[in-house]
Amino acid sequence: MAAKLRHIRAAGVHLELDDFGTGYASLSHVNPNEIDRLKIDRRFVQNINENGDNTKIVRAITELARGLGISIVAEGAETEAELDSLLAIGCDQVQGYSIAFPMPQDKAREWLLARSPKKAKLKVLQGNLA
Repeated sequence: MAAKLRHIRAAGVHLELDDFGTGYASLSHVNPNEIDRLKIDRRFVQNINENGDNTKIVRAITELARGLGISIVAEGAETEAELDSLLAIGCDQVQGYSIAFPMPQDKAREWLLARSPKKAKLKVLQGNLA
């Protein structure tokens, strides 16, 4: 299996380990050097803002992945509160249908621009005002 994964990656395909932290989705089944991204299972993301244990689990997975040089994505981010919690942990890639459904590139750009932080507008004063 490992040889097949290496062959697939050599062809330019990025590999993700889905539902990480549950069932058979663990690093004991694959070499971490052969995985490009871990997808944190939605069970740990749901209500992360209200569940300290889930916060600890997601933080640990995030730190583990970073230490191994693997990117992460949290599945099932459905609320702004969950997004805020994930961002505070350092998980900046999420999936969640309540946030937005998959969309074409031009629509995604509009969606992102509408939600980007607004820059403070500076007022230029004339004269000798201090």
